[in-house]
Amino acid sequence: MKYKVLEKQNSSAWCMLCGMQNPMSPQMKFYVCEGEPKFLIGIIHAVDHHQSYPDRMHGGMIAAILDETLGRAVQVIDIDVWGVTIDLKVTYRRPVPLNEDLYCITNLDVFNNRMFSGTAKLVNKAGTVLATAEGRYARLPAESIAGGLTSDNWFYDDAPVPEYIEIG
Repeated sequence: MKYKVLEKQNSSAWCMLCGMQNPMSPQMKFYVCEGEPKFLIGIIHAVDHHQSYPDRMHGGMIAAILDETLGRAVQVIDIDVWGVTIDLKVTYRRPVPLNEDLYCITNLDVFNNRMFSGTAKLVNKAGTVLATAEGRYARLPAESIAGGLTSDNWFYDDAPVPEYIEIG
């Protein structure tokens, strides 16, 4: 499947997943893609320090990827809304490899004044589903979650933006 990229979301300085200054971060990137409705795809390339068993990603890291991408999906609808996880149900379907590109694809199901919910799936380049999640999030403004956002801790990364993301 070929997904048209509309825009890239901001990155953080020290986030565990997208942190550009965090040496342990896989520096995950998040892209808003064309569709009805628009949706979010996160791309990650995890390496050895994200493992549990040899050559396999740690389950907590998998859950964090699904949670982060779902929590960010609300910004496809409203850039000023952030989410705090209420609950997250993860299903591990296959071992998740390291040292290759993986894709987290999200869909929001509910969006109202107080919360949003959705589903996510983590897939490999071939499109094989490795893990899935369902999550609910409280809708909050950024300043009530993260304190003061500045260009030092929340910024647009100038790395090239792909025109398309191809999976499967």
